[in-house]
Amino acid sequence: MSDTPKDTGLAEFTEYFVTNYPGPDTIISDPRWHAPKIFRAATRQLALDLNEARAQIATLTKLVNTQAEDAGLWFVAQYASEAYLQNALRTLHAAIEADGWARKDKR
Repeated sequence: MSDTPKDTGLAEFTEYFVTNYPGPDTIISDPRWHAPKIFRAATRQLALDLNEARAQIATLTKLVNTQAEDAGLWFVAQYASEAYLQNALRTLHAAIEADGWARKDKR
């Protein structure tokens, strides 16, 4: 049975922590006991951060898609400032689509 990435991460973190823990004069007297708890706390926080980032990306994607459908933004520009704004919005939209932020398969 092969280890999962989480198992491997915990093993690597524990090895690092045992090697580099603060020492016997601290509250952490047994680094092998503390390492899994610190690792779980860190991975939980990373999961929360990831979920928050996904929610922000969903909001951003919805906004960009709404802008893409707004005819008021895509008229034929008569002035340089209008063309500049339109170009910036198109560049933003293309960047979001190119990075795959808007695709469900990346979540």
